[in-house]
Amino acid sequence: MKMIFDKNTLEEFTEITGVDISSVLTDYLFFMDYYHNRIVDYYKGNTKTADSASFQALNDLILTIESINSDVILNKDSFYRFNHWELLNYIESIRVNLMTISNVSKFLRSSIENGNFSQFIETKYSLKQNQTLEDVSDYVMNSSDAINDWSNIAFRNDLREEDYNTTSGKLLSVVFDKSGGITDIKSVVDNINGENMYGLDIYSKITFEDDDIKTLSYRDTMLQTIAILSELRRGGNPEFRVDGLQTNLIVGRDINSIAYPVIFRQLFNVFSTDDTIAAFSITDVKIEGDSLVLESGITTKYGDFLQVKIRP
Repeated sequence: MKMIFDKNTLEEFTEITGVDISSVLTDYLFFMDYYHNRIVDYYKGNTKTADSASFQALNDLILTIESINSDVILNKDSFYRFNHWELLNYIESIRVNLMTISNVSKFLRSSIENGNFSQFIETKYSLKQNQTLEDVSDYVMNSSDAINDWSNIAFRNDLREEDYNTTSGKLLSVVFDKSGGITDIKSVVDNINGENMYGLDIYSKITFEDDDIKTLSYRDTMLQTIAILSELRRGGNPEFRVDGLQTNLIVGRDINSIAYPVIFRQLFNVFSTDDTIAAFSITDVKIEGDSLVLESGITTKYGDFLQVKIRP
């Protein structure tokens, strides 16, 4: 990166604010060239210990830029040339970039393991009924060697054979590799640990609560997502107009003439667009009054199994 501002503009900014902006810009460029990648490597798990100098440089720059922002507000009437505003815009872009870097662990979906950020995701998983450790390794963790990897789960949780059975609901600590399906989650910006892989969303019915827009918990966000996907009709999403059920497959049709295979396929396609959902299945088909009801089972990548009714 190179500074593109002439000497006069920088000197005028210094006269107005009392800040040696040339020095600040030089420090920022040095940070991006020398320290930035060290911070990213730490949050990627490429290095086990944080480089204190890198984080100190980041904190110092953030404090400096915030202070400059205050000075700019106080002297806003003194900036009158186009070059001044170009410089102010550049300073603001620096501020945004530094704040992004300070949250880079969330953008990288890093998780904390044993006090360090890692490429692995560790979370709690409740052993389901009739589910063995081999099942957890194979289906939940997407292991390529489930027959042997189940032993890693046992060792990690210090389990003896008598400590669990297929009906115990034992709470386990399990680890997901970044190469596994769970880290294909791109729709959530956070440090992925436990239920926060569902993300946080605004309540679909805009509501104010405690003088702010109501937001949902992680689990309620997942339930709302399922409801939205199950009710989506083709053309309802302006970005992906082919997603959703075709209304004419059901409306105005006799129960016996409904194209069930097409409905099932379209529902499967809709739910497969959400990267927090691992599996979707239709467990039963019912007629309640004049309505078609599909009993469905949804398995999330966190390992939850949710039973929902879909009324196409």
